[in-house]
Amino acid sequence: AITGAACKCANTESILIAMLKTTTHSKRLDDKRRVKLIDEWYRESHDSKGTFDGTRICYNHTQFIAGKMGVKTRNANHTFLKEVLILLYSSKDRWGAIQSDVVMGSLFIAEYRGTHQHSDLKSYRYRPSQVRTIVDWKAVGVEMGWEGMMRLFRDRGSINLDCFGWVLQDPELATILDESYKMYEYHSRRINGNSNMGWCRTMYHSPMQQLMRGDPQYWLYYAVLREDPHLVSYPYYTKYTKAGDPTYFRHIDCNIADAVKTSNGANMIQGSVSWDDEDSANCTQVLIGFHKIIKGYQDWRETSNVKDSTGYIELWEDTRDFPQACRDRFPGVQWKDEVCKAGQVRITSPLIPHGSTGPATKERCTMLPWFVKVHDDMSTMEVPGMGLYAEIATAHQQLTTAPTLPSGHPNRYRGIKWAFPADVTPSYSSSISRAVSCQLRWDSPLVQAELQALFLDLERSAIDRWIDSTWRDTAAMIKKHWVLGKEMEKKAF
Repeated sequence: AITGAACKCANTESILIAMLKTTTHSKRLDDKRRVKLIDEWYRESHDSKGTFDGTRICYNHTQFIAGKMGVKTRNANHTFLKEVLILLYSSKDRWGAIQSDVVMGSLFIAEYRGTHQHSDLKSYRYRPSQVRTIVDWKAVGVEMGWEGMMRLFRDRGSINLDCFGWVLQDPELATILDESYKMYEYHSRRINGNSNMGWCRTMYHSPMQQLMRGDPQYWLYYAVLREDPHLVSYPYYTKYTKAGDPTYFRHIDCNIADAVKTSNGANMIQGSVSWDDEDSANCTQVLIGFHKIIKGYQDWRETSNVKDSTGYIELWEDTRDFPQACRDRFPGVQWKDEVCKAGQVRITSPLIPHGSTGPATKERCTMLPWFVKVHDDMSTMEVPGMGLYAEIATAHQQLTTAPTLPSGHPNRYRGIKWAFPADVTPSYSSSISRAVSCQLRWDSPLVQAELQALFLDLERSAIDRWIDSTWRDTAAMIKKHWVLGKEMEKKAF
C-alpha cells in the first residue's frame, strides 16, 4: 500500500505492515477484515511497556488504514485520524450505530454510512424516522416473576432455567428429537480422520433446532437478561456425545483485553439446551463470578507481564491463566459444575471461562442457540467479525452455515456447503420467532406490532397465552415438517 521509502513507522517488519502490503487501495474490506486491521493498528501503536504511542505508525499508513475503515481522510491531519481510529477500536460493538448516526456518520464516506442519510432519499420526498418499540425489559422480568433469576444471573454470571420440559412431555416430539440426532450423526464424517469430539457438524437446521430458535420463552429470557430484544439466532451445530468422546475443554468466548477495553462481545450471552439429565461427569463447567473481576484480572495480567491473547476467544488453562497467586487474589471465583436436567437451558455471561467435563461417560445431547444482537441499522452485528446480518439471514434462508463462528473465528471444520435434504424452512406463527430466524427484520411492522401488543401494557397472563399458543403452533409445524424431512432424506440418499 505504501512504499518502503515513504514509510516512517517504528517497526517496518510488523504484522500490521505485512497486512497493509497485501491490501489494495481499491478493494473495500468487509467488517471481519476491518476488525483485524483496527486490532493490529491498536496493538502496533503500543510500545514494549504497553503504553499507547500514536507516533509509532507513520502518517501515510495511518491515513491508509483510516481510509480502509471508511473514514474521510482528505485534508485530515495525523492527530485527527488517530482519534477517529481510537474511537473505532473502542466501539467495535457499535460501528453500525456510529456509521448511521446523523452527526457521527459524517466522518465516513458515503458507502460506509448507515441507512437514512439525506443522500439516500432517492425517490422519497421525506426522510422517515425509525419506528422502535421501547420496552422496559426489567419491568417485563418483574411481571413474569423473574426477579430472582435476574439477581442470580448478575451475581453468578450463569444460571440454569426450565424451558423445554414441554417438548419432552410430548411423546411425538421426544421421538423426533431422538431420531433427529441419530439421522444427522449417520450422515457425519470425520474430517481428516480426526475425532468429532462429540460434535454433530451436519446438524444446523434440524426440526428441533428450529423449535429451539422459535421458542418464545427462550428468546424472552435473553431479552430480559440483556434488556434488548433485537436478537437473531446464529446457525450453529449441535453436540451429540457418546461415552468415551474426548469432550474436555476450557475457554472464554471473548478476547479478555479487548472485552475490558472496548466491551467487544461483552454482552453476547451464550448458552445451551440440555436434552438429557446431566451429572458431574457430563456437564458444563463454569468459572463462577469471573465476570465481576475481569477488569481486575486484566490488571493482574498487565502487572504480571502476561501477554494478551490475539484471538477472538481464548483457550484456558488454570496453571497458566489462573495460577495460585490469581486464585488468592480472587478467592470467590471458583469452577462449578453446571448440571442441567433434561429440558433445562444454561445461560452464561460471555465474560466467564467455561468448558466441559471429559471424556464423556454417557450419551449427552445439547443444542446452542447463539442469540446475537443485530444493531438498529439492521446490517451490522454486535461483533463485527461474525459477518453482516444479511449473511446470517442468507444462511437461514438457504439452510446452510453462516460465514464464520459467532466469535468471528473461521469455521475450522468448514461447516456445510449445501442444505441437508431433510431440513425444511420453519413457518412460525409468531412474528418475533420469525425475526429471531431472520425471516422478518426487527423493524418490520409485524414484529413491532407484536412487541407493542405484548410488552407495553404488561399482563403476564397475555404473555403466557402467547407463549402457550406459539408452542402449540410450533409443535404442529415440527411434526409436519419431520414427516416431509424423512421422506426427502430417503429420496436424497
